[in-house]
Amino acid sequence: VVIRAFFRRNEVSYKACMMLFGMIFFSTIMYVLGGILGIKDQCIPFIYLVDGICLLILLSRIKIFDVSTLISTSIDENNEYGYVAFDCRRNYIGCNKKAISLFDKLSQLKIDGKEWYEMSEPLFEIVKQDMDCLDRNEPVVSSQIHSGDLEIRCTVKHILNQYTKRVVGYYVYLFDDTEQIKYVELLNNYNEQLEKDVQEKVASIQKIQDDIIVGMADIVENRDRNTGGHVRRTSKVVDIIVQKMMTYEKYQTLHKSFFNCVVKAAPLHDFGKIAIEDSILRKTGRFTTEEFEKMKDHSDKGAKIVSQLLHNVDDSEFFQVAVNIAHYHHEKWNGLGYPQKLKGEEIPLEARIMALADVFDALVSKRCYKNQYSHEEAFAIIKESLGTHFDPTIGKIFLECRSELEALYNRFSLGDSVI
Repeated sequence: VVIRAFFRRNEVSYKACMMLFGMIFFSTIMYVLGGILGIKDQCIPFIYLVDGICLLILLSRIKIFDVSTLISTSIDENNEYGYVAFDCRRNYIGCNKKAISLFDKLSQLKIDGKEWYEMSEPLFEIVKQDMDCLDRNEPVVSSQIHSGDLEIRCTVKHILNQYTKRVVGYYVYLFDDTEQIKYVELLNNYNEQLEKDVQEKVASIQKIQDDIIVGMADIVENRDRNTGGHVRRTSKVVDIIVQKMMTYEKYQTLHKSFFNCVVKAAPLHDFGKIAIEDSILRKTGRFTTEEFEKMKDHSDKGAKIVSQLLHNVDDSEFFQVAVNIAHYHHEKWNGLGYPQKLKGEEIPLEARIMALADVFDALVSKRCYKNQYSHEEAFAIIKESLGTHFDPTIGKIFLECRSELEALYNRFSLGDSVI
């Protein structure tokens, strides 16, 4: 032992080495003196006594140089983690004070005992399950234990031999998560409330925006004596059409936000009329060819005005839908519409929807230059125009909405009331 200690002086105290050497030297001297003086049995107990005292002194000093012991003691006293240890046979080895403060049942356990294995305690049940998982080389995830008013996080790991890396036991980390969980709950509640407030604010701003759009459309419409209530009625018709379209598999790939944008943008379809001179817009009779050509300019002008009006809007989808509706709602499926003579699916979907609502309302409404058509006549005209004026697929969907549309128009007197 002395020789090994001297050869490992980088790990063993020099004073400890000298004390070990002193014990051997003293015992040898006493043995020699005993032989010379003829003292035999009487000196042996004395030698053992002196050696024992030296060993006790040596052991007490070893703790001073055992860095791992000093560090573990410091951790035990200051760390916020609780530790519980078991040997490879699952006998209880010990725990620190923090662990006892979290689970007072630990103070009842006996060192090197296994009575905990039979106790019905949430901590012990989880520890047993996690030990079984570790022994089967399965990963162990930290478990949450509710203990009184506390929320304790429990993690079980293997204790490995420093040199052989063999499993020699288990240790359990215990951490009080109560304050952290309360903080997270408080933060979640705050976030939920904040999100709710933001949603309410966004909804309020959205409603204001929608009201402004409808209000501005009303202002434009009031310049036209021929189309009283047209803006609001066509918006309702568009809403009915898109609700029906969303039930079709063909259109379910489109996001709901698109259809919402179509409904919101519908009031802007005739916004370009604000740039048409009163002599044409407010004319009570039919247009001349020249007047009609000027009237057709409202599509191009409407697209430019709507683009300028909404250029600061964050919703790019709504912006594009609104511009398309204002620009292309007079295009025809056969390419004979205006302003760009687009045909088929070249015409944006939102404009094809708007075209149906616009024409239907014009048909069933009384104008200064024509009488209103009956619902039967209007639907017949729409049906005959599928594939020429209107998208045949959307047109069929429109016809399927007949009962809803008739009910809508029966709720007011055409030409006078506004929905």
